[in-house]
Amino acid sequence: MSLEAIWGRRTIHEALRAGRRRIHEIYVAEGVKDREISEILELCASSGVSAQYIRRSIMDERAPDSVHQGVVGMFDPYPYASIPEMLSLASARGEDPLLILAAHIEDPHNLGSILRTAECAGAHGIILPKRRSASVTPAVVRVSAGASEHLRVARVTNLVRTVEELKEERLWVFGAEVGGVSLYDANLAGGLVLCVGAEGVGLPRLLRETCDELIEIPLRGRVESLNVGVAAGVVVYEAIRRRMSEPGTHG
Repeated sequence: MSLEAIWGRRTIHEALRAGRRRIHEIYVAEGVKDREISEILELCASSGVSAQYIRRSIMDERAPDSVHQGVVGMFDPYPYASIPEMLSLASARGEDPLLILAAHIEDPHNLGSILRTAECAGAHGIILPKRRSASVTPAVVRVSAGASEHLRVARVTNLVRTVEELKEERLWVFGAEVGGVSLYDANLAGGLVLCVGAEGVGLPRLLRETCDELIEIPLRGRVESLNVGVAAGVVVYEAIRRRMSEPGTHG
């Protein structure tokens, strides 16, 4: 099994806090001593993770083409979850499931942004297709600022079949798509799956047709669309707002 190099202070900090994958070693650049590094070293000590100082030139070799901020870790590959795990997490929290299905998001920066938003919002998981999609690479972990380490992410073979199975679990499936009902008029109560598609493409046709309802974010300016990461954030936080103020379920 090949190891992954993960870099960046916030990313390493969150990975140590999450403890969801084995960390083989943490390397810190010689001469780097400040509060953030001290916190990382304290987490290493409390987690039983080995940490050592190395020359910056060696660190640059271990994390090429990256801004490592003086710290690099060697990790097991990202631990993908299953959808039943996500539903179990919602049940354990006593909450209606809130899942985000990201269809064919190939840009690592967009995926990392969606993962960070999802984790901050308390979503129970992200669903990605195995094909035509970015995976949770070290670059995505970095963009997510380590939020990916706390979040359940599943990769599935068939998005339409997955949506049909989630409907059987009594989750209501919304697709974010131009021409849908206004986001602010949609009934976002109960267990939800929020589907977002790639910029300029939107949701695949079969997935769009399988959704229970299509929703769109009203735009008032002259630009025709939002960045997909921003759009996902708007939709997810509107769902969270509704849950806080209008608890209920779909009929």
